[in-house]
Amino acid sequence: MVKLRGHHLICLNFYDGDGIDEMFKHNVEFIKKKLIEGEDIKIVKGPDDICMECKYLKNQICNFSADSETEVKNLDEKALNFLNLKKGVFVNFNELKRKASYAPLEFYKDFCNGCSFMEYCKCPVKI
Repeated sequence: MVKLRGHHLICLNFYDGDGIDEMFKHNVEFIKKKLIEGEDIKIVKGPDDICMECKYLKNQICNFSADSETEVKNLDEKALNFLNLKKGVFVNFNELKRKASYAPLEFYKDFCNGCSFMEYCKCPVKI
């Protein structure tokens, strides 16, 4: 079972881990491989299996930028609301990909606005 927070449920559809460091990138690739192979996802609140290999996670708080902890919590909420999912629920990556494919471009314009990783992302909207 892979533990993922809200915004990673959307971002993993388009992002491969570039932009932080090689350890982080390998972790994202490893997790995506497990998900593609069918491993279940448990939705969690706060840092997840992707965050654990991020050099910016300190004391269970994202320190990528001064406002990043607030930003990721807001993104988590937006993602879970759009996907109609809650913490503690188990989901399948193929189901998430299907739901993400139905998202209107307006969702991505809002969700991705200001993201520091847009240059590495294959999101359908480039802001």
